[in-house]
Amino acid sequence: MTAFAELGLSEAALAAVERMGYDSPTPVQEQSIPYILEGRDVIAAASTGTGKTAAFLLPTLSTLERTKGRGRAPRVCVVSPTRELAQQISRTCMQISRKTGHFVTTVYGGTPYGPQIRELRGGTDVLIATPGRLNDLMDRGVVDLSETKVLVLDEADRMLDMGFLPDVTKIVEHTPAERQTLLFSATIDSSIQKNLGNLLKDPAIIEIARNGETAATVAQYIMPIANRKKQELLEAVLNDKGHERVIVFARTKNRTEECAEALEAAGFHAESIHSDKTQGRRRRALENFRRGKTDILVATDVLARGIDVPEVNYVINFDLPDMAEDYVHRIGRTGRAGKQGTAITFVSPSEFRGLNNLMRDIKVEIKRETLPSPQDIVEMKRLKIKDEMQEIVENESYDGYREFAEELLAEYTPDVALGALLRLAFRSELDQSNYPEIRSFSVDRKGTARLFLAVGRRDGYTARKLVDMLKFKCGLRDKYINDVQISDNFSFVSVPFHDAEEIVRKLNRLNRGRRPIAEIARDGEEAAARKPRRAKTADAGGEEYAPAPKKSVRREKPAAPAQTAPAAGDESAAPRRKLKTKIQTEPRPEIPDFSKMSNEGFDWSAFMKFDDGTAWGRDENGKGKGAKSVRKTPKRTVTAAQRIAAKGKKRK
Repeated sequence: MTAFAELGLSEAALAAVERMGYDSPTPVQEQSIPYILEGRDVIAAASTGTGKTAAFLLPTLSTLERTKGRGRAPRVCVVSPTRELAQQISRTCMQISRKTGHFVTTVYGGTPYGPQIRELRGGTDVLIATPGRLNDLMDRGVVDLSETKVLVLDEADRMLDMGFLPDVTKIVEHTPAERQTLLFSATIDSSIQKNLGNLLKDPAIIEIARNGETAATVAQYIMPIANRKKQELLEAVLNDKGHERVIVFARTKNRTEECAEALEAAGFHAESIHSDKTQGRRRRALENFRRGKTDILVATDVLARGIDVPEVNYVINFDLPDMAEDYVHRIGRTGRAGKQGTAITFVSPSEFRGLNNLMRDIKVEIKRETLPSPQDIVEMKRLKIKDEMQEIVENESYDGYREFAEELLAEYTPDVALGALLRLAFRSELDQSNYPEIRSFSVDRKGTARLFLAVGRRDGYTARKLVDMLKFKCGLRDKYINDVQISDNFSFVSVPFHDAEEIVRKLNRLNRGRRPIAEIARDGEEAAARKPRRAKTADAGGEEYAPAPKKSVRREKPAAPAQTAPAAGDESAAPRRKLKTKIQTEPRPEIPDFSKMSNEGFDWSAFMKFDDGTAWGRDENGKGKGAKSVRKTPKRTVTAAQRIAAKGKKRK
């Protein structure tokens, strides 16, 4: 493995490397640094978390001469698309400059101009800026880029996506033609080549990760869950896997706020971050997360690119992102610097189509993760308590409590005293009833979901009528309705996964605000529903279970025994009235608890008619009555002359 000392860096830069704790260069650093030291233009593409920032800062500051003088123009200009990324680059640059002796200035929007202008007028060696603020300062005559020797465009693909091409073009026009240009990005696509390729001269192209490739150090999982259950699942996952240093990505700003507030209400330390928050609040939220004051950070994609948050344990995609590139950058927050990370994505039925597109783009089959059970969560809590106790014992930080402990042990046995203390301190955390059972819905690889319907044969339904209901009430076609299973009181049917939630909503809306009669079936429920009910019989040894008879069996009546007259006053010997018993002809399955779903009091006539009030289904001859087959014969118009003529014919 190549060492930093072999790449040609200066002694000061190597001292900075040692101070920052880098062991060996990453692939993008190993390949980029020699070209940059040679003075060549570079286009480098690598996935997030692979050390791109150090890849251009170390060689640039290694060769940059130190100068003094008030008002000196920057000789290195680094342009980044967001304020957070500019701040991250600035932190890394200042760590290196402590050894190299260069002065660093960072300018970005959302903050007052005054302090930034004063700092620029004092002179600087390295300028790190966002495109908008840099152009504003150039228009005010504060920034002079005529002395720029190295221009760095970081996260170039993101700048193009955000519409910064005119700003970048203006910045380039104010730099000397004889400059070194470094372009770093997560991907190299046609838009970068088309819009920014002409800015570079004979560049060395370095491509560590191809378009859409995810880091090998990140284990990726999905958890299928109904959209309304996502918050409940999030809390269960945090309780199961731990809630320290976790980033949760949501689709919208409102979604992040609601999610963070719900986590705070549940007892977690969480903060939200998105573009509507002020720069100061965003900076404080990031710093609180870095320092461990906040355990969970709920963010939109504003945090997905380029923000260096060290040692993130795992990432949760609360909502599936729209683009594969955003997914790659999201999960790139964990598994950095060669460490293992975990990414979990919640997928609702409406997001299943997007999931298939995502896996096609990133060329990775994302595994399905088992949902945590209350038992798993409690076990995790117990292990955490043990770890914390071990840490206290090793640090001997329990001296203030030993006297009280000895006092308790004088009154109780050790197991009783410790058990009582555990209940007192951790009763709520170790009680399984405090953690709801969350079950995933049924989904297969064909992209279909299993629906449970609280209707069956006793409601007058056949498989054909059930299919017709889904066709005419939900707009489904025959080929998308499969594997219909009809029982006496309920049914199961397979429908397209991405349409499942909308179908459930439409069917339940027809119930006019009463109990829901449709639900996405959860894993294992259909098998439980098909299991025959077993009758209980008691004996001296306890309970035995025997299956109910499958068929009605007609048995010969035994010959009636000879009856004798009962003794006077003997009521026990009096003949008793025979009770009529109804033998069940087929076993009735045990119906699982489908969220207390019931068809009691439901107006099924709403399902048996079209929106215009006409009936649907099949007639007595078995012929279909669909939307096209149900016709209304127009009423014939009869004139007065026709009526008189008709009466004359009848008289004749």
